[in-house]
Amino acid sequence: MRRHLFPLALVIAAAAIAADDPAGWSKSRWGMTDDEILQAFDGQAVRLATPERNGARVSIPSVELAGTKFHVWFIPDKSGHLCSVVFTSIDPPSDSIAQSIEELLAAKYGHPWKTQATHTTDALWTIGTTVIRVTHTRLRGFQMLVLRYSVQSSDPI
Repeated sequence: MRRHLFPLALVIAAAAIAADDPAGWSKSRWGMTDDEILQAFDGQAVRLATPERNGARVSIPSVELAGTKFHVWFIPDKSGHLCSVVFTSIDPPSDSIAQSIEELLAAKYGHPWKTQATHTTDALWTIGTTVIRVTHTRLRGFQMLVLRYSVQSSDPI
């Protein structure tokens, strides 16, 4: 009997992990085309006249998270399919805003893996096919807050 319980426990655990996988952000899903993103975010997302340096051709000019406004960039891979969603703060970021966003994500996905360098703090969650990273940089009075959802790479290095 015990021999059959272990595989069953693995299947249940895998299903629970898969259920938590955001597989994108909000209404976007990994692998979507620009047109599919525009349709999913009807009236909210816009097609950019020219691609941004980060490769984004579709964006949402303003989304509010944790009481702060962010610009959202939908970044495709080389084949034109969604592989990353990047949020850059429009409002001046602060330690408390970064902490609020981390707390919201921790409440949903558990405690992150964190690293801290001299001027930058990173919080990282890996959930199924999705990696979520909050990067808060403070340098000589300048602060930058970036939230990134990206598809987990299958490349081992």
